[in-house]
Amino acid sequence: MDKKEQFLRGLSALREKAGQNFGHITIPQILACFPDQTLSKDQIREIYRYAEEEKIFIEDYKPRDTRSVPVGEPKLTGEEKATFKMYLKDLENVRRLSEEEADALGERLAAGKMYWNA
Repeated sequence: MDKKEQFLRGLSALREKAGQNFGHITIPQILACFPDQTLSKDQIREIYRYAEEEKIFIEDYKPRDTRSVPVGEPKLTGEEKATFKMYLKDLENVRRLSEEEADALGERLAAGKMYWNA
């Protein structure tokens, strides 16, 4: 069997495996679909493109597009940092519910009563 046919069989196995898991698959499961193959970068890109076209969700995949979007956590401005610190400080002054209060609130919410005094 030539390499192209082997790769196409791997894509077919990937689709079948994802179908067994409600359209989800992990990277180790993908690699298992291509046994005894050393995948090139182009083949890996093709696998991700194929999964996207087939609407297969790759569970542990985080796409990296560094062309126009900065990678990593967004930086906060000085004003945003100050506002966040004030928010955290305000939270320190909020009294925690007792276990009984938390249970009562949970029961009210489960019963559809959205407000404490309703």
